Amino acid sequence: MERIERTALSNLIHNEEYTRKVLPFIKEEYFADRTERLLFSEIYKFVNKYNSLPTKEALSIEINSTKSVNEDEYKKITDVLSTLNKEPINYQWLVDTTEKFCKDRAIIMQYLVVFKYLMVKINNIHKNIFQKCYQVLYQFHLTKRLDMIIY
Repeated sequence: MERIERTALSNLIHNEEYTRKVLPFIKEEYFADRTERLLFSEIYKFVNKYNSLPTKEALSIEINSTKSVNEDEYKKITDVLSTLNKEPINYQWLVDTTEKFCKDRAIIMQYLVVFKYLMVKINNIHKNIFQKCYQVLYQFHLTKRLDMIIY
């Protein structure tokens, strides 16, 4: 089953008009799959550096020289690269679907930011509660007075 992520990656290396239009809006973190994220990252770097579309071979070489990619990941990436072929596709549908993909992922990313913020706040609250409980229990231990526990 084809996914928009793969369709987008394929067109980012085969369709210059599409790449020029959508590349500024797609972010690396929109790709949940690490293999696709690494491929996108290399495509993005290549286009920005050379102002042209990368070939599969160029991407393979660039990824192979990346120190953060192990042999298994490299194999997966080259397997994905081999499937990224130029296919006829309705340009407007592709742009619209990519735009929807980017909007959906941007919303998800905002939810994750809020969730992380809330988790930090919750952890700080728990930390403060724990510290207060510890102080009260320590004071109780020192004084052996129950009235210290009731504030």
